Amino acid sequence: PDDEEYATLAFRAIEPVLAVLWGAGVPEEEHVHAARALRSSLHGFVELERRGGFGLDVDIDDSYE
Repeated sequence: PDDEEYATLAFRAIEPVLAVLWGAGVPEEEHVHAARALRSSLHGFVELERRGGFGLDVDIDDSYE
């Protein structure tokens, strides 16, 4: 979107991820790929939990942390 407020909020949301990537020494040209991988992993985890995909008798909160 061309909405400047949206762009500002989106950057604020991703800023901590970028800080971690910089701190871990990930090259700038790899940041988009790394952020996508992280987002995909989190999304997949949440979706599996939402659909009851974790059937083991292990606390799901411990896995998330």
